[in-house]
Amino acid sequence: MNNYFIIACYLLLLSACAPTYQTYKAAPLDTQEATTTYHTRTIDAAALKNGLQKQGFATPTWPKSTWDLESLVAVGEFYSLDLQIESAKVSVAEAAEITAGQKLNPEINLSSEHHSEHDGGISPWTLGVLFSWVYQDPKKHQTRVAYAQAVTEMTKLNVAQVKWQIRDRIVDSYLNTLVAIHQRQFITDEITLLESALTILERSFSLGQISEFEVSSTRLALQQANLSLNNIEQAQTEARTQLALAVGLPADALLTVHLDEHSFSQLPDINVANLSLDYLQAHAVKERPDLKKALAEYWVAEADLHKEIAKQSPDFTFSPGFIFDQNDNIWALASNFILPINDVYSGPIAEAKARRALKGKEILALQTSLLQHVHQAHIMYKSALKSLAYSDTLLDTATEQQKSLQRQYKLGFTDSLKLIWQQRESLYIQRARYLLEVSAWREFARLEDAAMTRLNK
Repeated sequence: MNNYFIIACYLLLLSACAPTYQTYKAAPLDTQEATTTYHTRTIDAAALKNGLQKQGFATPTWPKSTWDLESLVAVGEFYSLDLQIESAKVSVAEAAEITAGQKLNPEINLSSEHHSEHDGGISPWTLGVLFSWVYQDPKKHQTRVAYAQAVTEMTKLNVAQVKWQIRDRIVDSYLNTLVAIHQRQFITDEITLLESALTILERSFSLGQISEFEVSSTRLALQQANLSLNNIEQAQTEARTQLALAVGLPADALLTVHLDEHSFSQLPDINVANLSLDYLQAHAVKERPDLKKALAEYWVAEADLHKEIAKQSPDFTFSPGFIFDQNDNIWALASNFILPINDVYSGPIAEAKARRALKGKEILALQTSLLQHVHQAHIMYKSALKSLAYSDTLLDTATEQQKSLQRQYKLGFTDSLKLIWQQRESLYIQRARYLLEVSAWREFARLEDAAMTRLNK
């Protein structure tokens, strides 16, 4: 009876030490969720306001009347499903860390027999309890944990990379939208000038002062300008829809939103410290998220090799037990381990070493490519600034000519038609200069992309 009592107490102790049992809870997938959430995405949603405030964007008035580049990037991050997926992957990797950190539980085996033939003074029962405890080299546990931690760090770097990709798409679409807006204004101004010129020419033609050709050619130019205006309005609509999609909103969400251009007000000087070639190349080969991810992959390969090497240490299983056999108390102690007759570790270790070496070569290739990419982007941005400076000279000359012609007009030495043609010529130069400025901003964006960091904070 005492033996029964001891066994019962031990079982109660084991049950008290058992971890909390978790129950299964189904999570059915709602296939209509995408449609529902898509139509609830708006630029003035209350949930978006809270999300922006968590990211550090002050929203004194809501809904915002004007959106700038950085706030739209924040909206893109808030609505990005790719970012949500990468965050979920981080959760999976962190859960894997918990799994890697867990140790093996001891096992208990219970047995019982009843003998039909027995001496009347001897118990008919045979009862047994066997415990199995596995001793594992602590290095095995440490290498598993180190490997899982390396995978988690690598997964976290995917988040930074996706964030940059979101920003890159939005910058490109934002610039396209601004170009369409300015192009529309240039064409509208040209139409105004052509209409004024056509009125003067038609009056002069009616007085017989000019030929019909001058009137018809100006009328044709006006028709072409109106056609261009129609095309640019279509291009503006397309650019705004592309911007909305880049932000993660429905296509029509930004059709009437006013965009702030202060992010593109002043091109950074190529001679400042953080735009020097040495600085950008040094930053790229150390701080780019994709390079950090490649380095993390290398450390995953390193941890994997360490894990494979640690597997060479055998596990020992100790199995103490007690058997009550018809009034006879029997104590037992058994142990077992794998006998290393065959070499089953050389292959996996060699594979792990080869994977580590491969990752090292890939990092070297990536760094070399980044150095070239940054160098090219730096040259192109410098060249774009040079072209823009030359266009500024032409614009200054045209502006002086226009001022001179205006003075002559006020003094009566020239007519209004010549003044209009001069204004139109100046408008062309302004338009060409603006396109060169946009080109410079695109080259600057490529430079930021090459270093994968913001350079105009």
